[in-house]
Amino acid sequence: MRIAVLGKGGAGKTTVCSNLAKLYRKWGFGVYAVDADPVGGLGAALGISQEQLESVKPIYDMREFIDDSNSDGALYLLSPDVSEASGNFSLSTDGITFLRMASAKTGGSGCYCRENAFLKALLNSLVLKENEVAVLDMCAGIEPLTRGVVQGADLALVVTEPGRKSVDIAMSIRKLSQQLGVKDIRFIGNKVRREKEEVFIKASFPKNELIGAIQYIDGIADRAMGIAKASADLDNPAFEIALDRIVATHPAHNFS
Repeated sequence: MRIAVLGKGGAGKTTVCSNLAKLYRKWGFGVYAVDADPVGGLGAALGISQEQLESVKPIYDMREFIDDSNSDGALYLLSPDVSEASGNFSLSTDGITFLRMASAKTGGSGCYCRENAFLKALLNSLVLKENEVAVLDMCAGIEPLTRGVVQGADLALVVTEPGRKSVDIAMSIRKLSQQLGVKDIRFIGNKVRREKEEVFIKASFPKNELIGAIQYIDGIADRAMGIAKASADLDNPAFEIALDRIVATHPAHNFS
């Protein structure tokens, strides 16, 4: 199962992604957590120290698994078995295998076109066993969709805040995901503070596609400011309740 976590910047994608990885691990799955954002923070959200993160090489550097001889710059995965990403290219934390797509570039060094092409190939041909799941924390906004990166995802999980701009971006992601042929698209409302915000979230999305609305949690905000450490457990039962509905409402995800 390949899950792409998408949404507006600041909506809480990384928090949802890290908790989802922990939840699948709790259910007994083999979990690959992939930070697909070059400036992302998935590793930190999983409780990995900065020193450990610096030791994990980007999987884009696995040159022996790609063919970059095409003049148009496209990359093609030669060995898509994710288990090949071993050694310095991955790190295990609490039973979750963490990988990162690419490192941040220096100013003026160019775009991430080749890395995005590689990620698209990876998603389209990733080999996972029946009891394994890959959760990918994508870049913010619609770029992963306009570049076709999430075409191979089994599920597009869109995180949104209770605001018109965030909802509009979420619906754009939904439309683009459908155009790419992603069959399963779900939404999670996040950072809900008031009842009227929850009503707004519920009114903004198809009922069968909204899997939950999660209340604003001070502890997570504290962690984002660096005043609280990432926990090895789920951050809050609300996440477990909301995310559990993915399994409950989609037979292909059911661990039984």
